[in-house]
This record gives sequence, structure tokens and C-alpha cells, in this order.
Amino acid sequence: MRTKELLGILLLFLSTISFISCSDDKDLSPIKLEYEDPSVIFDNEKRAFSLTPFSGETTPLYIKGGDGNYSITNSDDNVVHVNFDGKKISLQAQGLGNAFIKIEDTANNSYTLSVTIKYREFANAIAQRKCVIIGNELTAEDKTKLENEIKATDLTDKYLFTYKDAEYSTGSVSVWSTDGKMKEYDFTNKHIKLSEEEEILIAGEHILRAYNIVTIQGENYNDEFFVTTNFFHLIETRMSVKPKLDYCFIKDLTERYKSAYPKAEQIYLIYEVIEL
Repeated sequence: MRTKELLGILLLFLSTISFISCSDDKDLSPIKLEYEDPSVIFDNEKRAFSLTPFSGETTPLYIKGGDGNYSITNSDDNVVHVNFDGKKISLQAQGLGNAFIKIEDTANNSYTLSVTIKYREFANAIAQRKCVIIGNELTAEDKTKLENEIKATDLTDKYLFTYKDAEYSTGSVSVWSTDGKMKEYDFTNKHIKLSEEEEILIAGEHILRAYNIVTIQGENYNDEFFVTTNFFHLIETRMSVKPKLDYCFIKDLTERYKSAYPKAEQIYLIYEVIEL
């Protein structure tokens, strides 16, 4: 009889421990990642992180929640290397591709972070375009004719630039035309800062001094333009325009049309560009 009583007490004790353990597991908060700076919020809904192949080690991400006893599994160390000290992780890009970083604890909680290593891309669409034709001896008829010629041959609709070096100076670009066709070329991007004596005047008082120059080259294709943010006033862009305009691409077409229109002093095609 006493043996049965002792066995019953033991079973009750074990059941109580199991219940308390299960209750404790249920009370644990989900695993999440946080930056050390509380003002910078990590998106724990998307659980995604992107880097370029040229990135150094990332800012540490602190692991919160769970029971605090974490382990890390990396699906592809050839894509990203994970530095883990038991409380935080940091990432180092190794090669292009995707990897999944799984964080687990001893209470069977888990969190999977998707990491993508890819080249930096900028997609730009032309929201509006304007011709700037300067030449006091040009007749109104000639200006109209020239503008119509430019518009008839200007078929570019949008660009997708893919930067393939750490300095963002070279890469490939996909160029879409207004008929929806796309071709890919190589491009270079160079930052220019001119002195006061070298500055470029566009439409009189409008000065181009600090800008980037993008050169696109490929089979039967050669294009070049200035990239700047300070020419919206020249093309009378309203601040209320939506979507917000980000850049101006300025093409100098003077040499292209100078022989047909010798009285033209300067010929520019300006794109108002938005980032997609």
C-alpha cells in the first residue's frame, strides 16, 4: 500500500514539473533581432537582409526572446559568413546568392533570416522630358522642327543600372524603349566637379558644376548624359508633382545636330527621372 502511495506522489511530482516546464515555454517571447541602437528598427516581419558583394561586416544584430540559449545554422557559407558570439550575429558577404540563417533555442523556438547578396541596382523611369535649344539666330520654325526631330528619335523609357564594383563606377544597364523592348549594355559612371572657370552653362544662368557623367556603350549604341539633382527649376517642375522626382538626366545633343542646324549654339535634352 505504501509503495502505491509513493508511486502516486512521484507521478504527481513529475506531472507538476512537466506542467510548469510547458507553462514556462509558453511564456517565452518569440525570437527576434534588434540593433543595439533602439532608434534603428529591424524589420522582424520581413526577416530579410540584403548586402552587396563588396560589403564589409555588418552592424551586429542582437538576438532577443526565446530561452537565451541560441544556436545558429547557415544554409550556405559561400554566400554569407555569420559571426556569432552567443548573443549577437554579424554578417559578411562572400558571394552572390541567397542563404538562410536559422536561429534556434533549446525550447524549440526558431527564427529564419533570409540573406541576399546582390549587386546594387537603381531603376529609373523618365517622368517627363524637355528640349532646351539655344540660338538667337534660329527661327521659331527651325526650333520647332529641331525639337520634333529630337522627340521622334528619343525612344528611351527607363533604365536599370547594375553596379558591379565597390566604387559604383562600372556595371551593366538595361535600357527599355517606349515600345517595351529592352537591351543590355555596359556603362561607366564618373563623378565630376568643375572649377568656376570650367563650369557648364545651360540656358544662361543655370550652372552645371558638380555632377555625374554616365557613358553607355554597346553594339550600335553609344549614349552619354549628365546626372544632377538641381535642374528641376529649369524645366519648371512643380514641387507638388507625384511621384517625387529624384534626378535630371541631361543629354548634350549639340554636336549631333550642329551640322543640320549650324545656328544652334546649344541643344540639350533633359529627362525628369524618378527612382522605381
